[in-house]
Amino acid sequence: MTSAEETPLSATETELRSARLGARHGSRPGARHGSRPGSPVDSPVRAAGWELPNAAGWALLALGLIAFVAWSAMHLGFFAWSIDEGMYLQRARMWSAGFALYEDIWFNHPPGMVLLLRAVFERYGESVETGRMVAVAFGCVGLAAVVLIGRELAGWTAGLLAGVALVLSPLFLGLSRAIMTTLPALCMATFALWLALRYRATRRKTWLLASGVAFGLGLTVKFIGAPMIVPIGLAIVWPKGAGRGGPGARVGRGEQGAGADADGNAGPGPGAADLDLGNDDLDTRGYDSAPGEPERRASEREATAATVWRSMLQPAALGAFVGWGIVGGAVLLAVLSLFGLRALLPQTVGSVVGARDAFALDAVANIQDVLEWLSEGHLGLAALGVYGLARGVWRDDRWWLVVAWLAAAGVAVLAQTPLWSHHLVFFALPLAVGAGAGARWAVGDAVGAARRLSRRGAQATIGARDEGGVEPGWLSFGLVAILVFLFALPVALRRDAETTERGSEDPWTAVAMLREMQEPYDYVVTDSPMIAFRAGLRVPPNLTDPGAKRFASGDLTLSEVTRDALLYESVALVTWNERLAKDSRQRLPQWLDDNEWTVVATLDEGRERRIWTPPERPPAVVGGFDRPVGWADGVSLVGVDVGGSPTNAGETMQVTLYWRARDPAPLEAGWARVDAVSGNYTVFVHLLDPQGERRAQHDNPPGRGVRATNTWLGDERIIDRYELDVPTDAPAGDYTLRIGLYDAETGDALALEDAGGQVVDGDTLVVGPVAVGSR
Repeated sequence: MTSAEETPLSATETELRSARLGARHGSRPGARHGSRPGSPVDSPVRAAGWELPNAAGWALLALGLIAFVAWSAMHLGFFAWSIDEGMYLQRARMWSAGFALYEDIWFNHPPGMVLLLRAVFERYGESVETGRMVAVAFGCVGLAAVVLIGRELAGWTAGLLAGVALVLSPLFLGLSRAIMTTLPALCMATFALWLALRYRATRRKTWLLASGVAFGLGLTVKFIGAPMIVPIGLAIVWPKGAGRGGPGARVGRGEQGAGADADGNAGPGPGAADLDLGNDDLDTRGYDSAPGEPERRASEREATAATVWRSMLQPAALGAFVGWGIVGGAVLLAVLSLFGLRALLPQTVGSVVGARDAFALDAVANIQDVLEWLSEGHLGLAALGVYGLARGVWRDDRWWLVVAWLAAAGVAVLAQTPLWSHHLVFFALPLAVGAGAGARWAVGDAVGAARRLSRRGAQATIGARDEGGVEPGWLSFGLVAILVFLFALPVALRRDAETTERGSEDPWTAVAMLREMQEPYDYVVTDSPMIAFRAGLRVPPNLTDPGAKRFASGDLTLSEVTRDALLYESVALVTWNERLAKDSRQRLPQWLDDNEWTVVATLDEGRERRIWTPPERPPAVVGGFDRPVGWADGVSLVGVDVGGSPTNAGETMQVTLYWRARDPAPLEAGWARVDAVSGNYTVFVHLLDPQGERRAQHDNPPGRGVRATNTWLGDERIIDRYELDVPTDAPAGDYTLRIGLYDAETGDALALEDAGGQVVDGDTLVVGPVAVGSR
């Protein structure tokens, strides 16, 4: 059999060369769909019905979105995707209750999602399902954008297959029904990328303006979409018509012939850069193998690349990009200006800095998380996506925009600290675009190869570079990608099914118990805000986010947790997600026990899932004084209790101090946060024997380190317990306790004050006698 290199140019190849030369002089090809009538080689994909008319593509997209919404609406009953869902719901609830976002309600992201939740709650009522439909709406935007980007680059068939690939991603499917901000922000950024591609194709400034608005709105939801500036910027400055003449270029653009816009409408005849030669499935390597042709094509490609770069640096192109950025920034600033930037910036930007201080960047661990994500239902998407991107770049330089998109996702994900699973959805969107085109091309290659085998007999070589042949490397690559996708599909479908499950019954049991115990809109402190929301309860506004990142970075302390439990008269405290109960020193459970809170339900002993209720009334003060003993800075001691029978030598003496912060001002509206003590002091308790010798002591911040003095509220009572180990050689007799406070940084003792607030001599209170028995 004569090789392709030795075969003279056929009539078809002569026509291809004429088409190229004619295109360079501005002539238009005669066929709208890229294959001339009577051409001896038909597109296997088109012949098999794989390419779609424009109207059919829009109709299928609309039907697909309707089906996606209907299916999602039937599967909104799971308890919670993660702790984040309850946080957003409680923020919207507390905002509606009159608390100010960022000033009272702690929030480390822009306000877009909470704004939407509050709006839909006011219109349709508060419910988890209502909030999740907001997430579904964002999912539709992202799904439509992926389809339309695929259509822009490779036709309707590729775009619709990209949508199918995205829906089969378990992470996308789960997050599209979760009240979180990562996917909505990325969906808006992806939609902005499609609008930028439309601007590139038409140069209509309306598309550019719309892209800037969409991108700005996405940033008002979460800043994670910021890296999308790279692919969007390239799409804006990329010259119109460039990038369709790569080494794998084909005659025609599949469904859209040269000279047609992305809607399939005939346009003006293309110039040299606009022409996309070749049928989508017709290989032109025989033509490229003509004497001197590869060298000429390489030179032409280099010249085209240089032209593209020069065009991208033109003032008009850069001006369009700057204008786009101004529009997006104006939208973002307009939304942020609705809130006090002084309160907003420390939480949205400061939390990022705090997280990086608390969680060191671990690129190796992040890579491991990515590999785990691939193994859990996304390996097929990645394989087919990489094939589609590689094949796309070979065919059309515009696919470098999608490669830049995937690279931006990689940088954003690998730089996350800490990296949570929902961040990985960034990868799914560009990979889905590549997977849609890859599936179309791989199936087209396989169908074309099978048809040629059928025509030419068993001796035919599939990869021969004759008329209509397929490059063997691409055929092998595509078949492997299809096989990986098919083998990984059961895992993806199983993970998809898991996203619709109701989940464990434990949280539902907790919700039912809280509903029976409490009245609606009572306050509860918990590290599972979703439990409180479903039970119809509120959480203190500063505790709407009891996330691990806040505790690790110091944005939230256990002192604030216990303070708010008292300030808002919480009717229960629920430890659920191991953030409160799993403190390394078990300080919160100890505080609850010290303050006589009672465990009324234990739903999981191992994970310490418990419901606590406070005492019916504050414990009585034993050993109270005729009047409070006051120290400077608003600190008062109202009672001391030495528990149990006389302590013997060698035993531990239990001492309880009852503090009260003097109220500097009345509370406003019943919930204003008023700090009564400005300094952070350490308490000391000394045990002195009858001769005045110190026998034991205990120095500690109040409340076992949980209730720092600078968190005390006006007129708040603080119960503070200490343990004094009496030495075994301590003589029996009447002992005394010496009590005081000092600044741990300076060592300066806090002075005593009289009833009129005047400083008096001394800085310690002596209490006694306290009996100590013999061993």
